[in-house]
Amino acid sequence: MPIDPRNIEVIDEEMAAVFRAMTGAQRLKIASDMFSSARRMIASHLAAEHPDWDEQRIQQETARRLSHGAVDLAALAKIREEILERRELAQPASLPAWQ
Repeated sequence: MPIDPRNIEVIDEEMAAVFRAMTGAQRLKIASDMFSSARRMIASHLAAEHPDWDEQRIQQETARRLSHGAVDLAALAKIREEILERRELAQPASLPAWQ
């Protein structure tokens, strides 16, 4: 896909200097925090717009939007179920399973 120059933001030189002074781990932490923030904002928006949706549906739609549709929701649901099954199997019988 070609790059559209109208969609490129030019960073201020002072801010670029701040980022250059950071370690790679610091820059990665900022990116991770921004992604987590975006995920929370999308999920909150979806919960408000669709009060009838359960948490699983909200998380699936959040993943779909963040991936621009690249996430296969059926595959995601299957993976989620497999993870929950593994958690249940890993729990000792005397302890309640965490949801």
